[in-house]
This record gives sequence, C-alpha cells and structure tokens, in this order.
Amino acid sequence: MSAPADVTAMRDRLAALEEENAKLSNDLTTKIGEFEEVKFRLSAMGPSFEKAQARVAQLNAEKNDLLARIA
Repeated sequence: MSAPADVTAMRDRLAALEEENAKLSNDLTTKIGEFEEVKFRLSAMGPSFEKAQARVAQLNAEKNDLLARIA
C-alpha cells in the first residue's frame, strides 16, 4: 500500500470505529435507562411484597392456632 492509500484506509477504519462507538454508547444509554426503570419498579413493589409476606405469616399463624384448637 502506498502512503495515501494507508492514510485513506486508516481514516475509513477510524470512521467505522467512531460509528461503532456512537452505536455502543447509544445502546448503553438505552440499557441504563431500562435498568433504572426496572430498579424503580422493583423498589415500588417492595412495600406490597412485604405486606403480602406479613399477611401470609398472619394467615399461617391463624391456621396453626386453629389446628392446635382442633387437636
């Protein structure tokens, strides 16, 4: 390859790498946004999950109490 051809090839490669970098940066930004959305939803679900766990524990206690009375 001659020097001008080498420079052209390097410029083409640089342009391709910059384009790939821009795409990957955009993809990363999108994934971070999706992650934040999921994190927000999970944190919003936390209290209702804890409430459901407490209710299950209460119902199990009531069931055990009834079983003890029957026995």
